[in-house]
Amino acid sequence: MRTKDILLPIFLSAALFSCNKKDLVGVNTANMPAVPVTVQNAMAYRPEATVSTSKSAGGNIQIILSIPAESGHTIKEITKVRIHI
Repeated sequence: MRTKDILLPIFLSAALFSCNKKDLVGVNTANMPAVPVTVQNAMAYRPEATVSTSKSAGGNIQIILSIPAESGHTIKEITKVRIHI
């Protein structure tokens, strides 16, 4: 056997086992806010909250956000909305 036929699987195995993926699918606790924001009119979570509309309703998208009253905070302004298509 040639040397590269022996060394290639060894290097590939080493590379495979040295991978360390920290961001797993699901909730990333590093991105969790101190005050949780909930979407009250969410119809599904995939994993983000999903809202719907219809043409007969005018096609306007309405998102109702809320935070716990005991947090002592209020929602003053929305500065960024991320659309996931």
